[in-house]
Amino acid sequence: MHRTPGLLAFAALLLAGCGAATSPTELHLSEASGSERTWSRLLGAWSCEVGTSGQVVVLRFEHEADRPPVGWCDLPAQEVLGVPATVIGIDGDLVRVELDTLRAVFEGRLGMEQDRIEGNFVQDERVLDATARPVSLAELPYLAPRWNADGERELEYTYRPPQRVDDGWEVGRLDEESVRIVTGVMESVLSEQSEKVHGVVVAVNGALVMEEYFFGFHRERRHPLRSVTKSLASVLTGVALQQGYVSGVEAKLASFFPEVADEQDRDGRKREIALEHLLTMTSGLEGDDWKDGFAGGAEVEASPDWLATVLARRMVAEPGSRFAYSGSSLVALAGALEVASDTPLVEMAERHLFGPMGIEDVEWYTSQAGMAYLGSGLRLRPRDLAKVGQLFANGGRWGEAQLLPESWVVESVRPRRRVRSRGLDYGYLWWSREFRSAREGGETRAALASGLGGQLLCVVPERRLVIAIVAGNYGDESERLRNQSIDMAERLVDVSAE
Repeated sequence: MHRTPGLLAFAALLLAGCGAATSPTELHLSEASGSERTWSRLLGAWSCEVGTSGQVVVLRFEHEADRPPVGWCDLPAQEVLGVPATVIGIDGDLVRVELDTLRAVFEGRLGMEQDRIEGNFVQDERVLDATARPVSLAELPYLAPRWNADGERELEYTYRPPQRVDDGWEVGRLDEESVRIVTGVMESVLSEQSEKVHGVVVAVNGALVMEEYFFGFHRERRHPLRSVTKSLASVLTGVALQQGYVSGVEAKLASFFPEVADEQDRDGRKREIALEHLLTMTSGLEGDDWKDGFAGGAEVEASPDWLATVLARRMVAEPGSRFAYSGSSLVALAGALEVASDTPLVEMAERHLFGPMGIEDVEWYTSQAGMAYLGSGLRLRPRDLAKVGQLFANGGRWGEAQLLPESWVVESVRPRRRVRSRGLDYGYLWWSREFRSAREGGETRAALASGLGGQLLCVVPERRLVIAIVAGNYGDESERLRNQSIDMAERLVDVSAE
């Protein structure tokens, strides 16, 4: 599946998961009759159906005593939550909500007999019919980890083994001590000490032993993986090696693209870029997401030809000499793998990776030409993400099929560079670090695929342990939240099956 833009899609990509309003919303009440009553009826949450596509926008309004009024807009399907309302205007029964961050306005009339607002949603000169109705907070599962049957927040955790479904996973159950460990971790999620955790899946010795979802997420719902996609790019490089499409990561980019090898190229360093340099974020090409605010990715996405845009970038360092985290540079890796296999990358992944593993519900972010963006954008179900981890725990095997060279599994996660700003080691698009065992003492090495917002795939090969965590902490890049999923995985490193 390829993702296509919809209502507010561009804003959703920019704002996914942004926090609640940090400044009061301006409330403008006119002197017209009924304005005060309209505002009092407006307080609470409203679910707004926009246009004919069925997209839902949620508007929430609060006004507590001795506090200024606040309003938010949520786009649950895009996981954009807490976009602040800039201005709320009430003129009699007319309601106007300005959402400057989204460049959008909702306007309509609150019915006097029915609690319903009929109006329209306007963004960038697009006008769509919209109808809003009031909803209880318990009808908005994304506002709390879990609601109980009484419409109250659930705070106590009870372990239940995963369900067996026809997706290739064996299931097991945790031993008694592991249940105690898991209960502590999950109750930190329910109390929101661990924030915005959407799902946790754990496998031990090839069997699922834990599967939990929160904030309205469930087994069948795909989740954005963000930069975990980069580690999948490494996996696909291993697929290309296994299939004989490429002979090794020493292959030069110029061997795939004559325009790079062209003698007229003014900077000969570009001809020395190898696949290995792309896999270690040391290509020397211009672009550093951590320093330029992902400007390189925005440039590529705005271009009609992603590959040409990346290959035309100037060199700023010798290949292999400097680490620069650049998701958009992996467009060159995608292009090389497509040339080598003579197959679109999406098809190669389906044929040689996802298909054999029974992973059927896959959503890529692609260019108009169909090229997958390997820097981010892949969406998988958490159980399927855990399958990728199990593939590594199995040494590249899934069932009877060797999908990756066993040597690639080892080499791709082997530390090649220390990234001090993250306190982690970097291999071929995989992170790694030591986890300390509280149960047994000592340390064990964990391979990590990590993405913005708390996405994590953790593999501890010597324990045949796989942990997949998906979360929604996109709007807060504090060190605590950036490391939250990794810290959770370390707390789970001691779990074992009966």
